[in-house]
Amino acid sequence: MSSQNMNDRMKTILTKIDRGLVKIYGERLDKIILYGFQARGDARLDSDIDILIVLKQSFSYSQ
Repeated sequence: MSSQNMNDRMKTILTKIDRGLVKIYGERLDKIILYGFQARGDARLDSDIDILIVLKQSFSYSQ
């Protein structure tokens, strides 16, 4: 897979993640932070996607 195809695929995946998290958390969502190999730009085909979800307020895992 070319670097451009990988970047396009990653953009598609991140857009879907963003939309899904907005749907789940709505106004409580503050930001989504990409970190790790993908953020640094040195990811391989088998690299995972590391994201940090920041909410505007605390939450309970039991919600």
